[in-house]
Amino acid sequence: MEVPNPIDNSYLIHRKWMTVAIEIAQKAGEAGEVPVGAVIVDSEGKLIATGENRR
Repeated sequence: MEVPNPIDNSYLIHRKWMTVAIEIAQKAGEAGEVPVGAVIVDSEGKLIATGENRR
């Protein structure tokens, strides 16, 4: 049985949330805003909040 590499697992988790932030930024850009998106995630990987640039 292969033990998961914690570094690889951490990378995949970060990549998942960065993808969400990028999608939020794209939507802000499509709405005429500066394309900035953000996510806040707790230490257990639970989504706390999202946000985007607003004038």
